[in-house]
Amino acid sequence: MMTLFDDEYYKAFENDIKQDSAKEVARNKAVFMIQKGKIAIDEIAEYFPELSEEDRKEMDSFLLEEEDVKLKLDEFTNRH
Repeated sequence: MMTLFDDEYYKAFENDIKQDSAKEVARNKAVFMIQKGKIAIDEIAEYFPELSEEDRKEMDSFLLEEEDVKLKLDEFTNRH
């Protein structure tokens, strides 16, 4: 038997999932726009205010790692 508490719990859980999904969409859009040169990393907060400082730092490190891989691949390709 479900109680009022259960209903409130499930509604809160559902809202958390929706917020997480919206944040994930925003992260993906921000990364895509940065990769395409539409915005700079330091403009993420302006265009995606729903992302936290921690989100921006994670994206920054992800993009730096990605850039490092591209540079290494270019070096390897140019040597061969």
